[in-house]
Amino acid sequence: MIPYRFTRHADRQLRKLPEAEQRRLIRKLKAYLARPEPLRAAKKLEGMPGAVYRFRIDPYRVLFDWLGDAILVTRVGHRRDVYRG
Repeated sequence: MIPYRFTRHADRQLRKLPEAEQRRLIRKLKAYLARPEPLRAAKKLEGMPGAVYRFRIDPYRVLFDWLGDAILVTRVGHRRDVYRG
């Protein structure tokens, strides 16, 4: 499994969600990262600096930077809110 970590901002966003949703998001994130090629399940975001991707987990999105051998989760939120700002 590819290692991951959260920025302080993304960690706060995750903790604002209901506990059941937090567990489900983490479980699904780990499932994506356990795949042989996890980027096949991700979508590269256009118009954003760097290698920014997103995983889609029901109505939520997990935005992350691909660091080659790890990912850095930068945002977590509902699809209607996560792309703002």
